[in-house]
Amino acid sequence: MARIALALSERPLPNIPSEAFPDRKSVLTFPTLIRGGSGINVVPSSCEAYGDVRLLPGLSAERVKELIKDELQKLSIDTYRLDDLLVVPPTETNPQAEIVQALATAAETITGVRPRLEGSGPACDGWMLIAKGIPTVCGYGVTCGGVHGADEWVDLESLRRVTEVYTHTILLYLGIYKECQPDLLGLIQPPLPILNGETSERPIAPIPLYPWHRASLSAPR
Repeated sequence: MARIALALSERPLPNIPSEAFPDRKSVLTFPTLIRGGSGINVVPSSCEAYGDVRLLPGLSAERVKELIKDELQKLSIDTYRLDDLLVVPPTETNPQAEIVQALATAAETITGVRPRLEGSGPACDGWMLIAKGIPTVCGYGVTCGGVHGADEWVDLESLRRVTEVYTHTILLYLGIYKECQPDLLGLIQPPLPILNGETSERPIAPIPLYPWHRASLSAPR
């Protein structure tokens, strides 16, 4: 397993440019966890190691597994098991999709700032909708910190602002403004509170997801 860990830790993944992630690349981290042996004075009969892969659009989990198998073949290792623990495929939504533009317009109307459309990650459940052909925005939300921690917090004023943006997005997407007052789509002040002079601290976060793939590898010593 030591040879495997060394080989995979030095194995870069193909760098496939992604418009949504201009400064990022897919990453293989191996190992992240190793298990094996029953005592300090007993030679282990097997070893199990886990790795983590972060995928960007253009690189599939299947391709990564092929690259791992190629490395094992170079080491003349043919007795092993390679398992997927969880796979979230890379997905991407067209920035010009109706729902994306509706949210961007709503955010600009409420906050006065046109949000930046960009990739986000590591992953969210939006990939399931995108995989079914449903354009999805994954990431617009409140100002917060300490996510998933004991001191997690959210700014209540941003919660109110985001609620206004979501409400405005729904009305735009369903065509309610368009049917009643078409010029509202031109960003004329709608019947919703406008936060004069206030800017959004959090842009619309993405369109493509930055999914991840986890795998485990076990092999004899």
